[in-house]
Amino acid sequence: MRRRLLFAQLGIVSLLAIAQFSAISAYAQNQIEWYFVPSHVLGGLWAMFFILMCIVIAGYRPALWTALLLVLGAGLFWEAFELAIGANSQPLDTMIDLVADLCGGWLGWQVYRRI
Repeated sequence: MRRRLLFAQLGIVSLLAIAQFSAISAYAQNQIEWYFVPSHVLGGLWAMFFILMCIVIAGYRPALWTALLLVLGAGLFWEAFELAIGANSQPLDTMIDLVADLCGGWLGWQVYRRI
């Protein structure tokens, strides 16, 4: 299980890098915020896999709501970072990003249940 979660994280981080670089390029050309939604979904997916791996390594049985709350915490941390560096000052963008993070986390839970 640990090895599968580790390799899943590697694949997600690779896709996340591609999505982020594509979003930055598209945003520079069009100034449309929606290009970053796939990055947040993939970020939530990665966060869920990382959290689940930590819970499994610690010897506990993961619970959906606990894991989703931790994914939300990771998303809030990222949004605070964006605010601190001046990359985001719009509440609607923050809410969309957090919903995308949670969607990615839920997707990660569904994948975890099947591996």
